[in-house]
Formats: sequence, structure tokens, C-alpha cells
Amino acid sequence: CNDPASACGIAPGMALSAARSLLGAGGIIRKRESGLEDAALARLADWSGKFTSSLSIVPQQGLLLEIGASLRLFGGLQPLLQQVENGLRELGYQGLTAVAPTPLGAWLLGRAGDPRPVTDKQALRRRLAALPLEALELDSQPHKALTGMGLRCIGDCLALPPAGLARRLGPGVVEYLQRALG
Repeated sequence: CNDPASACGIAPGMALSAARSLLGAGGIIRKRESGLEDAALARLADWSGKFTSSLSIVPQQGLLLEIGASLRLFGGLQPLLQQVENGLRELGYQGLTAVAPTPLGAWLLGRAGDPRPVTDKQALRRRLAALPLEALELDSQPHKALTGMGLRCIGDCLALPPAGLARRLGPGVVEYLQRALG
């Protein structure tokens, strides 16, 4: 949802009927158009080339930029982030930036709405540990299994022995968490 919708109390994932009731008669609800989203991301990827030559498009979701090699060129992390955020705004987009030492770590922080940069792996572990399980992009079966075990946040998963977690849910969940932590 955009800023005006957020101001009315609309949140991503909210039921359409609830969103309509909050918007009132003057609100406009548009159906998602994946083709337009992909085209917009492609244009943003082209634009992002001025910050890095190493980037990935996550279809209909966002972009991952590897910025480590660009930090000196742009005067450090904060000036680079400011240029990205200003540029997005000038192009008419809303965006959330997230920085972490691993692509998946940055992605999870971004999905959780946490824009505070993380620059080392120990801090990344602490920050990811605090996120709710919903921040993980897991299939419904592993997610249900984790919540059924009484786990509520990523830290609960990280506290379990990896071998036991792999036995219960398969190696994919453990590998996913390891990728996020680097």
C-alpha cells in the first residue's frame, strides 16, 4: 500500500474488505498487475546500475544490490543510501532499503520493515533473531511445524540444534537460515 493508504490504517496483507472499510467511498483499490510490476523493477534495475554493477531482480518484490565495492565511490554507506532513497522518491517510488552482510539477511530485514543497516555477521544474527517467524519465506508446512513446536521468532529457530531441526523439517530450512546468517 502507498503512503496515503497507510495513513488510513491500511497494511500489507490486510483483507480487501477491511481495507475498503478503512478507505471509505473515496478510496481507490487497484488489482495487482504482475507484468507492470516486473517492468517497473526492470526500469529500477537499470537505474540502480549507477550504484553497482552487481544486482538481482526478485520478481514482483524488489531488488538486491551488492554495494560493498561502491561505498568509497559514494562517500560511505549513509550518503549512498540517501542517494538511493532520494532517487527512488524522485522517480515516484516508495522503497525500503535494508543493508546486511548477506543478501538473504538484507532481504529478510527489508521484508520485516527494518531499515537500520547491519554491517557485521554477529549483529545480523541478533537482528534476525528478533524477527517474527513470518519474516521467513518458508512454505506453509515448515512454518506450521515451527509454530506447532511453539516457536515464535527466528531466534527460537536459531537456538535449536541444526541437526535436530534438519531431521524434523528437512535440510532446506537449516540451509536457508545458514544462508541468511552467512
